[in-house]
Amino acid sequence: MLTLTNDAENAIESIVARAGTPEIAGVRISAEHSRGNGQSPASEVRLSLIDSPEAGDESLAGSKVFLEPDAAVLLDDKVLDAEIDDGEIRFSLNQRAD
Repeated sequence: MLTLTNDAENAIESIVARAGTPEIAGVRISAEHSRGNGQSPASEVRLSLIDSPEAGDESLAGSKVFLEPDAAVLLDDKVLDAEIDDGEIRFSLNQRAD
């Protein structure tokens, strides 16, 4: 399952807290699949602020992150990290070193 660095956890908690959302609010990660002009299929992930998880979403224990089922499969071996620079947050996905 996707893991989060401490920086990513802190960034997500900050985003959710600033939004003034309900207690069960969090960040939902969803997967979008596309195929462009005869190329191999590509997958993108999107982060969105939500008031509550959707049916079927997986919840990452101890965090305010919810994974859409396709995203959970896609990100199973990944680590979500965050970098904060002048108040701007940049997320990155990295391969988990087992």
